[in-house]
Amino acid sequence: MEILRDAGADDSTRRQAAESLGEIDPGNPEAIAVLEEILRDAGADDFTRWRAANSLETIAPGNPQAIAALEEILRDAGADNDIRSRAAWSLGEIAPGNQQAIAALEEILRDAGADDDTRWLAAESLEKILTTRNTMQESSPP
Repeated sequence: MEILRDAGADDSTRRQAAESLGEIDPGNPEAIAVLEEILRDAGADDFTRWRAANSLETIAPGNPQAIAALEEILRDAGADNDIRSRAAWSLGEIAPGNQQAIAALEEILRDAGADDDTRWLAAESLEKILTTRNTMQESSPP
């Protein structure tokens, strides 16, 4: 995980490390924290940040800090469009029924400045979150 924190490390190596965490360390709080740091690091390579968002989707379902990091990137109009799109998609994967994620995705749908892909993925994720939330409510005992 130290390689991810090393801003002087080769971008390709950092990218691979971010991807690997998503495959080998589900639920690890330290791994999640490092991926959040990379996602928020505007100085990091864009593809490395994209990988961090992708890995959070895999290892951090329901994690409030990971959801907050993804929401932050989604709302950052200065962030790369591909990263914002990945954040939108990842929210749909890890935030079932999460009200803050729903609000962030709805906000992007209304944002005329957001690119079409980000808005489309936000709509897809919103549908997934709302469907999951409704299914969870229907299966709850009275």
